Amino acid sequence: MTKILIVHSSYPHNGKNYGGAKKMITWLGNNLSEKGCNVTFCSIYDIERPDSLGNRTNYIELKINRYKSFLKRNLLFFILFYKRIKLLFNKEQFDYVISFGETSYFVLLFLKYIYRYKLIVSERADPNHNNGLFDIIRRLCYRYSDIVVCQSGGAKQCFHYINSEKIKVIPNPITIPEYEWAKEKSEKTIATSGRLYIKQKRQDILLEAFSIVHKKYPEYKLHIYGDGPDYKLLKAYINKLGLDSSVTLFGCVKCVQQKLKDDGVFVLTSDYEGVPNALLEAMAIGMPCISTKCSPGGAEMLIQNNKNGYLIECGNINDIADCISSFIDNKELAQALGKEARISIRKFDPQIIINNWIEIL
Repeated sequence: MTKILIVHSSYPHNGKNYGGAKKMITWLGNNLSEKGCNVTFCSIYDIERPDSLGNRTNYIELKINRYKSFLKRNLLFFILFYKRIKLLFNKEQFDYVISFGETSYFVLLFLKYIYRYKLIVSERADPNHNNGLFDIIRRLCYRYSDIVVCQSGGAKQCFHYINSEKIKVIPNPITIPEYEWAKEKSEKTIATSGRLYIKQKRQDILLEAFSIVHKKYPEYKLHIYGDGPDYKLLKAYINKLGLDSSVTLFGCVKCVQQKLKDDGVFVLTSDYEGVPNALLEAMAIGMPCISTKCSPGGAEMLIQNNKNGYLIECGNINDIADCISSFIDNKELAQALGKEARISIRKFDPQIIINNWIEIL
């Protein structure tokens, strides 16, 4: 039986801390175990087993503190992580270790030559962003991994210095639910979902575009699902635009697709993403979708402009507003593009994606 260790900073608990990367990590581990692999999750910071892990998976807690100072966050982290993960490797032999990037990758790369496991690194972020010193050095060191998994062809092109045979493109999976969006039941709402983080997600751009739409269609409202560090900033920006009665911040919701199916139009305004889970979820229910051409090309993998949705240049407020208005004015077009979106993402079926992972093991 193939033994796999999956290492990441932390995992979701009771519906909290459940971003796209963490959804993918738990999905991958649970499904690899269902395929007969012996899977162990290794959490760097957590102190309890999360509810999202399947019963067949094992779980290791390193219980390292989240240090705030630069010195402790880096030097002390390296020392503690090295000591604690080495104890695990002395007890158990793994065939594969899957790293989801981050600082721990350096230690896992060093120990691979001692414990002789194969190291797979899954690049979740956009290589064109998050370019701090450690990010740059870490990505340069990816060449010494056995396999590098990217989410899109655009991300793969960023690793031109790595042997192309080592790089595999495996996007996120999506399950198409039985229920779907219907124009007859949709409310007069625009919706988005994701982490409230303006630098990446650009909810400020969406608010500006909605402000234009709202002047033309004052009965329409904006629903924002998700939480994050910029909640207060967005609340203040909503107030500044005079949209307090027209925009609702719902926070984290358990099943966002159940909420979205009643909304009118889905909009993603990110500057950069991997393969956007939020967009996948909206397309899976046949919702009319608008997305920016976020780097490094994940959205362009999903949407063909005017065929199964609209693609807009990042930051183009007027074009986003025009596309929203187009869907509002033409419900038949909205439904047609939404239905095509639902059909087009069948290639991201979970069984297809997990088989892609099995092939590289």
